[in-house]
Amino acid sequence: MVVVEELVLWHIKMKRLIVALIFALCLKPVVCVAAFEVNQWGAYSAAMGGAFSAHIGATEGSLLNPAVAASIRVKSFSSTYVQLFSGVPGGLKQSSGGGVVPTLHGGAIVNYARFGDGAYSEQTLGIGFARQFHERVSIGFRLGNEGWEFRNLGRRDWSLDVGGLYEVGWITDHTFARIGLVAKGLGSTTKDSGKLTGHRPSRYVVALELRPDQQVFATEIETDREYWEVRLGCETPLIDDLMLRFGGNMFFDDSVNRTANIGLGYTWNSISIDYAYSNSYDVSSFGATHRIGIGLFGS
Repeated sequence: MVVVEELVLWHIKMKRLIVALIFALCLKPVVCVAAFEVNQWGAYSAAMGGAFSAHIGATEGSLLNPAVAASIRVKSFSSTYVQLFSGVPGGLKQSSGGGVVPTLHGGAIVNYARFGDGAYSEQTLGIGFARQFHERVSIGFRLGNEGWEFRNLGRRDWSLDVGGLYEVGWITDHTFARIGLVAKGLGSTTKDSGKLTGHRPSRYVVALELRPDQQVFATEIETDREYWEVRLGCETPLIDDLMLRFGGNMFFDDSVNRTANIGLGYTWNSISIDYAYSNSYDVSSFGATHRIGIGLFGS
């Protein structure tokens, strides 16, 4: 039995070492994006396939498109705990959150995210502001500081996200439309002295959301001119304040990564609880990803 236990422990240690090597060799930014790199998806947005850049009324939306903060009229905060790729021994964990504080001139934004532990980790901190300039147009920005560490190696970098929302209005008697535009990671340093830094290049998002009656249908495209990601999502009421959400996202680069997502959300008084389950068809051996989120908002 002792020999068997030692073999099992050795097997687990080797798998953890392989995961660490993946991080260490992940020098091409688009590869990091496709696999492990930290993102701001919470349980709400992930359940809708990440198609959330034109979604208002939720704090998570301001983390993906800072212009969303202009539409939030009460103090709100959301936090998400993520178990990434549950099939990986030891687990890969991420926590993220943020808040919006409305002011006389717009909405102030603060956010954080942390991924990994042990040998490799990433951290993101950001502050921003959004304002409505017209009854149909809102613009926001977020200044972020991103960093990664691998043992005695590391790098921190500043970047800027700029987002906009345009309220198209009622396109039918029962359907409202909204467009979101986001430029992410502006000014980030992807190379230093000719060497890759591990930071992502600037990315650009075009999003559309349709709201027929009580439902939400959303789609968006993100690209950095080398990769493309298409996201689709839907939200529909089940019972009272219990919402069903589902969606999918497809990542196109040298290969294709297709992911299916489903989740639930419930709001009670000033508290919202969300759950999302995500599973990749193309890297299913890593296991599913689970997200649990909680939101708090004022009256």
